[in-house]
Amino acid sequence: MTIAEIRGKISRTGENLSERLEDLLTSDVFSACRYVRPETLLLPFLHQAKRLNDEHLGHILKDKVERVKYSFWPLLTKSEPDVLISLELSSGSFFLILIEAKYFSSKSSSTLSKEELEIAETPRDQLAREYVDLLDAHNVFHLPKSKISGRALIYVTAHRSTPKDSISESFDEIKKFQVDRDEINLFWTNWFELHPIISRTKNALEWERPILDDLRQLLERKHLVHFKGFDLDMISNVSYGSIYVREVEKRPAVYEFVLTQETLKTRPFFYSSRPVTREYRWAVPAIQLVEKIYKGGAQ
Repeated sequence: MTIAEIRGKISRTGENLSERLEDLLTSDVFSACRYVRPETLLLPFLHQAKRLNDEHLGHILKDKVERVKYSFWPLLTKSEPDVLISLELSSGSFFLILIEAKYFSSKSSSTLSKEELEIAETPRDQLAREYVDLLDAHNVFHLPKSKISGRALIYVTAHRSTPKDSISESFDEIKKFQVDRDEINLFWTNWFELHPIISRTKNALEWERPILDDLRQLLERKHLVHFKGFDLDMISNVSYGSIYVREVEKRPAVYEFVLTQETLKTRPFFYSSRPVTREYRWAVPAIQLVEKIYKGGAQ
């Protein structure tokens, strides 16, 4: 079921569907998490999210999770994040997770400049605003603040590597406006991590399998999977023609001088070599070149 449509993120006519791919992806992924057991998909996905120092969320979220509640696009004081998750722990306390998900877009608002940061009363950066809101987000689930043992904001994007500059900007602004002095739990992960989690799942229950299979196919259709190399069938279909490989060797001009042997008082004689460019070409069977790329040997 598409929660994005239930919450009005997609119009009835579908006219804004192209603009809402981000909300649709968020809805599809976290709906799947909601419909299976937490240990099957949600917790493995959350645990591998990491800070800029590469510390994973799983290192601080160690207690057993008893129950999970979701709030999609909750309207907070200064922001409307994508998903707010309440994890009820075996200790009786709660850990709040706020998800800000991106697909093709970047953060919706820029950070404050150094000069603006000195005088601003509220944050402008999207993640910073959401993190400040997270401090009071327990009200969404009607939980007493005393029961909250921890909080974390997870930035989910389609980057293949950590967007360090973007996260660092948000971190600096959060640090400026954070009311308390607790450690800032700002984490990042990407959509690509979901596919291997599904592939590694061995203990899924029978009723969970169709949900995981549907999500796996969705990720593959959207190309949100890690690169696995070329298919061997692709190599077998390469023609046996030849490909010309070209290499150019360039030698720059070199300036030198020498002293004549007659006397040291003679002015030095300067000379230079000419720049040299040589081009080499040779034919390589196409099948050999593709095999070399497949094995990771091409430069």
